Amino acid sequence: MTRRHKLLTSLTSRASENEKTIDIQNDRLMDEAFAKSFATICTIFSSAQCDEFIHPEYLSRFYYVLQQGLRFYSGDEQRSQAIIESILLHSEDIFRINLRGINMLIPLYLEPIEYYLNIDVQTYISNNLGLAKGVNNASIIRDRFIRIRLKSIQILMSIISLPFHYEHLEQHLFEDYLEKSHDVQTTTKKTFSEYRLKIVPLLLIALQTEQDVVNAQYLFGTIRLACSLTAHHERQQDQTDDSHQDHAAQYLRHAVLSICEKGTNDSQLFLAALDTLISIVTDPISIDVWKNVLKRLCTFIDTQLHRSPKDHTREMHSTCVATYNTLITLIIERPTLLDDYENLFKLCEIIELGISGEKAQSSDRLVFKKEKEFHPASQRVAEAAEYLMFVLFEHKAVLHLKNDICRNGLDESTFENLMESSPFKYFAVNGNTLFAMNELPINLNNGSLLFVFLKI
Repeated sequence: MTRRHKLLTSLTSRASENEKTIDIQNDRLMDEAFAKSFATICTIFSSAQCDEFIHPEYLSRFYYVLQQGLRFYSGDEQRSQAIIESILLHSEDIFRINLRGINMLIPLYLEPIEYYLNIDVQTYISNNLGLAKGVNNASIIRDRFIRIRLKSIQILMSIISLPFHYEHLEQHLFEDYLEKSHDVQTTTKKTFSEYRLKIVPLLLIALQTEQDVVNAQYLFGTIRLACSLTAHHERQQDQTDDSHQDHAAQYLRHAVLSICEKGTNDSQLFLAALDTLISIVTDPISIDVWKNVLKRLCTFIDTQLHRSPKDHTREMHSTCVATYNTLITLIIERPTLLDDYENLFKLCEIIELGISGEKAQSSDRLVFKKEKEFHPASQRVAEAAEYLMFVLFEHKAVLHLKNDICRNGLDESTFENLMESSPFKYFAVNGNTLFAMNELPINLNNGSLLFVFLKI
């Protein structure tokens, strides 16, 4: 009897385990079937043309189905994560095609998007690795997570592009209308502006956890678009409302620092970060932020050009040239950066490093410029450094050095009436620079004896 009892017990336990396994597999298959159904319906409605007429009854049923699917948020055992992921993967264009009433779904989309943009890839893999077994399962899960984040970023890009006249528009759900019909008191509603203010910090957090190069570039562009639209709107609001809060300046400051920090990890990503910084340079950001950017860019050039010769590649030199060009744009658009002599000193150091291949202070003895040997990293780097030097001396930024140096668009013809007998003398240097020199009378120009014009 004892053996029979043990045998029956073991068979019963095995049967219960098999039933649980079958139930789990059935639930998983059911979730996958529902996920494919949601993917199909999202693809159908997302493929509609802009302003294409769709019967309101179809739209209302579609929105209701999406609402039921998006309510399956993470953390609830009764709600499927696969359905949410399927909706996000197949509805990246849902807010772009101007479907009537689509803004009703913004709050429901933001909840899962916030979840997927806040977690990193390792956490997602560890949470989903036990769902299936396979050699390449981790890489498959990683690729899926990257695609989900990409679609989430594209959805946010569509949402922040919506006009600002929706600012005070309350966002309602289907339950709200049902509660109103039954005279049930609804909860406090949020306006569209409150959701918009939630998106930009979410993008900045996503940039910190992003590990994919393509997704990071999308984040650069989305952050740039969000900050630009917010700054433009706040400039208009400031003209009518003095108490309007300046959120754009705070967003831009954090965005610039995050982009600088993120862009140093990959050369392709670094070039994208430089393009984004150039597009942001004219926006209302504190000059202290740009001082920090200038120092980081100078440090990057210094670090790259001091690497061992075997590490010097064409790609690395391209990033250095792009950094020089970014510095040129930076000092042109933000000339007050040159009021800080520390910034000016760093610029002169990297100019000398780019042209000659080493800095003057790196040598044990004093080397005059005329005796210095030039060994630049490459001709492209040397030309980029020379161009930065030209802009540093030629551009209007020199006006802010608090000296008597000025640039008023003068040329030789301006002083023809002041000449007594000697004409200008011209000297060519390096085949691309022309000096025009002339000695003037002592009683002119506050006792100055010499005028020099530089043309490149």
